[in-house]
Amino acid sequence: MNRIGAPRTTELVDSADFGECARSHQGEVAASSKWRPVARFFSQAPMEFYGVYTAREVSTASKLQGALAGASSEHQHDKYSLDLSRLANVRSIARTINKRVAEGSLPPIRALILNAGYQEYTEQYFSENGLDMSFQCNYLSHWLLTLMLLQSLDKAHGRIIVLGSSTHDPNHPANDSIGMFKDKEWKILFHDTHSLAKGTWSSAREYSSSKSGFRRYGAGKLCEIMMIYEFQRRLDRDPVLANISVLGIDPGGMPSGLTRRGSKGLVVAATVVLPVIAPLLQWRNPNGGVRTTSKSAGDVLRTCFDSKSLGETPKALYLNGTEVTQPSLEARDTAKQGMLWRDSITYANLQQGETLLRDWA
Repeated sequence: MNRIGAPRTTELVDSADFGECARSHQGEVAASSKWRPVARFFSQAPMEFYGVYTAREVSTASKLQGALAGASSEHQHDKYSLDLSRLANVRSIARTINKRVAEGSLPPIRALILNAGYQEYTEQYFSENGLDMSFQCNYLSHWLLTLMLLQSLDKAHGRIIVLGSSTHDPNHPANDSIGMFKDKEWKILFHDTHSLAKGTWSSAREYSSSKSGFRRYGAGKLCEIMMIYEFQRRLDRDPVLANISVLGIDPGGMPSGLTRRGSKGLVVAATVVLPVIAPLLQWRNPNGGVRTTSKSAGDVLRTCFDSKSLGETPKALYLNGTEVTQPSLEARDTAKQGMLWRDSITYANLQQGETLLRDWA
C-alpha cells in the first residue's frame, strides 16, 4: 500500500539522454520548457508522479544527472543502469522494478517511455547475444522490457510510448537530403526478421558507406513502430490488460548525442549548428523535420497523459509531434508485424511466466 502523500503513479523513462524530457518532470523547473501545458500540469501536481530514469551507465550520464540535480525536492525518483545490448540486464532491471511495484515501494507505472536509441554509421557492432546492435537496442530489448513490465503497469490508464523516427519510412521527404534510401533496393526495409537481427541487411561489410548504418537504424525503428500495432492487438484481447494503450510518436530531429558515432562534421552539425537553427526551423514548421528538445519532450509528455484530445484510452495511434498521422505502409503490414513478433520470441528467448500477457506466444 502506498504511503499517504506518496506519488500515485510511476513514469519510467528508458534512457534519459533525452535530458529535456527529464527536466520537464520537475515542477517549477519545467517552467523553462517551451511546452507550457505540460509544465503547468507538473507544477500543479508535483507529488503525483514518481520518476524512474534509466541510462546505459547512470554514473556517467551527465545530462540525466544535471537534469535531476535541478529537480524540485518534491520530485521523487530513482535511477537505474540499463544496458539494452544485454538481454540479461534487461531482464534483471524488469524483475527489480516488478518486485518493487508488487511490494508497494513503487506505484504502478502510468507511462513507460521507450526513448533509448542507438545509431551507427560506417561501423557495425553486435551485442553479447550475437544480434545487430541497431536491431537489439532500438527494438528487441524494448519489446522484452515492455512485455516483462506489463504486470507493473497501471491496468486502467497505463500507456506505452514508442519513440519513432522518419527514418523508418524510405519515402519520407526528410530522408531525401541524405539519400540513404534513394536506390530501389532500399525501398523495403523488412524482408525477414533474421536479416535485421543478424545484421546481414545493409551490412557494413557489404556497404562501407555511412548510409549502411543509417539504414539499419531506420530498420530498427521500423520494427519498433510495427510493434505498436501487434502489441495493441494482443493487449486488446487480454481480460486484464485491455485498457493499456500503445502509442507512437515521431519527435523529429533534435540536437542530441545520437550522432556521436558519425563523422566529425556530422557531430558538429548535430551538437553545434542544430541547437542554433532548430528554434527558427521549429517556428516556421512546429512539427517539421527539426525541433528543439524542449518541444519534443513536451510532445512526448502530452502523448503520455493527454486525454482531452487523444481520449482516455487511445489505441495504436502514431503522432508526428502534436499531429495524429500514419507511419509507412510497411509499418502497418499485419503479416510482417506478426512475423516480427513470433521471431522476437525466439531471439529474446521469452519464456512462460516472464510476462503477464496471456496471448504472448
